[in-house]
Amino acid sequence: MERQRWWREPGIGEYDRTYQFVLNKRFIEIKNKSTYPPSDKNSKGEVHEDLGYFSYDKVRHTFVLRQFHIEGFVNQFKLDSISEDGKRIIFVSEAIENIPAG
Repeated sequence: MERQRWWREPGIGEYDRTYQFVLNKRFIEIKNKSTYPPSDKNSKGEVHEDLGYFSYDKVRHTFVLRQFHIEGFVNQFKLDSISEDGKRIIFVSEAIENIPAG
């Protein structure tokens, strides 16, 4: 499990993230829970959870990441590039389901 502090729009928060192989090691599951305490910009605080799955698309010969968010939307990303040293992996968004208008 990875636990870190980071900043985004709701403020400074902490997150717990785990990665594990699932379903006969065909997929990597990512579980994330981010907690933001109350702040001047966000008086109630916020808890965000999402589940993600990395898979390999044999037809397109690329890796895909699908994220399912507690708010009800789903993001799908495909692998864009990997740095020469292998330390940076970039995914680009392909589709978003159930995103609020605007």
